[in-house]
Amino acid sequence: FEYQPNNKASVGVLLVHGLLDCPFTYRELARHLQTEGMLVRSILLPGHGTKPDDLLAVTYQDWQSSLRYGLETMRKDVDKLFIAGYSTGAALAMAAALDDTTINGLILLSPAVKLRT
Repeated sequence: FEYQPNNKASVGVLLVHGLLDCPFTYRELARHLQTEGMLVRSILLPGHGTKPDDLLAVTYQDWQSSLRYGLETMRKDVDKLFIAGYSTGAALAMAAALDDTTINGLILLSPAVKLRT
């Protein structure tokens, strides 16, 4: 889904859901960011939004490709681009930021990372 502000947005936020989740989890957050003048889009990761068995046929590379596509299409519409990700979506956001230095920032909600002590 997409929420556009009343005026042309210079800042965009791409929302990335977590494992077994869906984009619509972010509707309230998206609406709030829209009221702050941001363009907000959310992507559906491959294997999600159907039945759990569909996750067996996808890889994390498929998810990364989907995220890259979301970034590429959104970059055309804004000057600054942020990713907000939850859990697995946060981990994907971190990986994307390591590869793409044009991403202006990350919003990480319960990032799915493992710390070793």
